[in-house]
Amino acid sequence: MILKDRIAVVTGAGSGIGRAGAMIMAREGAMVVIADRDEAAGEATASDIRAVGDQAEAIATDVADDGAVEQLIAGALDRHGRIDIL
Repeated sequence: MILKDRIAVVTGAGSGIGRAGAMIMAREGAMVVIADRDEAAGEATASDIRAVGDQAEAIATDVADDGAVEQLIAGALDRHGRIDIL
């Protein structure tokens, strides 16, 4: 568990490479903040991570929107105190 107690924010984690990366980081012990513009896909990834006992939360975020990205980062910092992996 090389990422134990780390906070990771993963964009595009609702599918594809982002999802795979989020799943691996969670399996290695990270608390993963799933960011995807498709809210349902992001929540599905977070749910799959939690289903095996790992930690994740999903936040609908369109990275093309600077304000949304600022909210994502501010929210992650408010909830977790830091971001170790972005």
